[in-house]
Amino acid sequence: MPFETPVIRIVLDLTNKAPYTVFSLNNNPRLVIDLESKSEVKKFKNESIYIKNIRTRKNEQNVMRIVFDLKYNFYIDKH
Repeated sequence: MPFETPVIRIVLDLTNKAPYTVFSLNNNPRLVIDLESKSEVKKFKNESIYIKNIRTRKNEQNVMRIVFDLKYNFYIDKH
């Protein structure tokens, strides 16, 4: 039986629509989401066997960066 690529679905519940960008880094696989937000950075609960860690940071331009450190290489199908 061939190995199937796992499917990970990440959902962010927002109160308003917000501009964002998504990109991937494949050396030490990471998914990065930059999201315009005036809210404070919150901790995310990680219950996935495919995600090592979730880190957040907010810069002075009200952009929240969410970094998902992943256990495997991946590709983004849609966002």
